[in-house]
Amino acid sequence: MYATAMLDRTLQIFTNRKITIIVSWILVGILSIDLLSSRQTTLQFDANLETIYFVLTVIIGWGIASWLFLGYTSKATAHLRAKSKLLTFMHVVVTLIQFSLLVFFLTVMLNRSYEFLTWNANIITSVVATTILGAFSIKFFSWYRRSSKNFVILFYALATAMLTITIATDLGAKQFLIQIVEEKSLPGTIPAEKYLLGVTDQGRIIKKDIGSETTTTYIVPTGFIPAYQWLHQIPPPLAYMFTWAAVALTFRHYRKKMGNLTFWFLISIIPGLYILGDASNIFPDFMFDDLVPQTKIMNYIYRAATIGGNIMFGIAFFALGNKIAPIRDYLFIAAIGLATIGIEHETMALQQTFGVAAHSLLMLSTYLFTIGLYAAAISISQDASLRQLIKKSARDELLLLGSIGEGQVKQEIERKVLSIVKSQYATLVQETGVRPSIEDSDIKQYLDQVVKEIKESKTNT
Repeated sequence: MYATAMLDRTLQIFTNRKITIIVSWILVGILSIDLLSSRQTTLQFDANLETIYFVLTVIIGWGIASWLFLGYTSKATAHLRAKSKLLTFMHVVVTLIQFSLLVFFLTVMLNRSYEFLTWNANIITSVVATTILGAFSIKFFSWYRRSSKNFVILFYALATAMLTITIATDLGAKQFLIQIVEEKSLPGTIPAEKYLLGVTDQGRIIKKDIGSETTTTYIVPTGFIPAYQWLHQIPPPLAYMFTWAAVALTFRHYRKKMGNLTFWFLISIIPGLYILGDASNIFPDFMFDDLVPQTKIMNYIYRAATIGGNIMFGIAFFALGNKIAPIRDYLFIAAIGLATIGIEHETMALQQTFGVAAHSLLMLSTYLFTIGLYAAAISISQDASLRQLIKKSARDELLLLGSIGEGQVKQEIERKVLSIVKSQYATLVQETGVRPSIEDSDIKQYLDQVVKEIKESKTNT
């Protein structure tokens, strides 16, 4: 306990919500450049640019951003983690691994001869990310079974489960389905990195590291191509759409606070961007041969939609957080995770400097996404129970006070119901460490609505 408290105090030396959000968008920009460069679809890079990208990703992503994000999360979830040893353990493990790998990447940055070890960082972070997501998906499914079929919880369970599968299968595909072939380079060869070179008799060439002495080729053997294809074509779209469905259902719960225009704009543009990107890239990804040329315009649209869709996820949660003060920090934490997780996953981890450094940030993003989501989901569940309590209490009080004057009835019901709800509110906060998102104005508005509905039902009978 003492060590955990010391860790929290260290992380919380400087925590500022606005600066954390600004740094998160700076990181999104850096990750987007890493993605576009490592996939070689739009941006080319030389040795100097590679060094710049690597330094920025390590210093800002693994250093400044990680400290700010974990410090902000540490402060916002302190009461929640106090109620759960598992969440405390996760927080400590993610923090220790994150900063241990920061030291590792700084070492590689200063001595590039250790680049061949960076793949190990991807293995570690991918395993931890799948463990975190898997644990939360089990929690969400068990929660759904105990609840009254809450579809918000169900889609969060499906989203986290599919993200678990997506990250695990991506690691498995690169670890077990890709063959590494080394051969001597021709005299006078200029060092370079080349990506997605097409299909040969040996299989599909993913990447070539061309050195002055040795050329390393990463290839998917012909027999493994169908498996490699399906592992990259099935889980990611499902994860994306389940996440969108969960977000849309969450927003529907708070549509009045957000406004109808904002609500429909956010929930329509997210799948729109994904469909646009997926449709523009379906032929080259699906065919796995040279029958359909992969034009630059298709790649531009696909990558822009990939990045844009994840940015819109983040904007959506930031917009919701701005409207709901009690759980604003939880929603902002989830927003940071959502805005970065998809971009990091798409970045080529086989690129041994900035590519693998960006991809390996998945562990931190999945932790932020799930811990923020989990806390927000608890709050939403508590809102539902409070609304049921308001309805039951209002009905009971109306039966008791039905003979009193109209004005007195309303005042008496409001006084008694508010007292009951606030007592239950305090109990929920004490039990879970999370405040319900419902506020006094929401309680009074819902109470008025319930009283009106009860009276109308009595009049009609």
